[in-house]
Amino acid sequence: DPDRFIAGIDLYKENKASKLLFTGGHTPFYKEGFLEGDIYLKKSIIKGIPINNVYTTVPVSNTFQEALETKKLLNKIFSIKTSKIILVTSAFHMQRAKKVFERQGIEVLPFPVDFKRLNQSTKNIFFNPLNWFPNSRDISINALVIREILGRIYYRAF
Repeated sequence: DPDRFIAGIDLYKENKASKLLFTGGHTPFYKEGFLEGDIYLKKSIIKGIPINNVYTTVPVSNTFQEALETKKLLNKIFSIKTSKIILVTSAFHMQRAKKVFERQGIEVLPFPVDFKRLNQSTKNIFFNPLNWFPNSRDISINALVIREILGRIYYRAF
């Protein structure tokens, strides 16, 4: 989802952020592959962001690890114990992500992107019989919702 990347570039170019920090997201189920942060780092340099203003964390697999590694990197970059960031993530994930980052002592200014919206005219179940049965998009949305709920339960418990 490029929304987060584009928003970060825009915030930097509008002088709302002095540095860009990308998390080194990867899936632990694949040994090979790439780190999301490395790709964004290279693309941001291509977009004109100075290399000394762009950072990425070590590989991380979840929001908790992202917050931990972000805190470490912020302490290294700015040599301070308290941190303030503009957190750019999907609107759907923002509530949980904000809480996780705040638990690490990071002051968060939320900047949600990637708002999901259903097209109401095509989702009216009574007027369109094709909507009487789930489709792949509906199943995908359900999976996303279930993962977010499980994440919120997990992070609330710990």
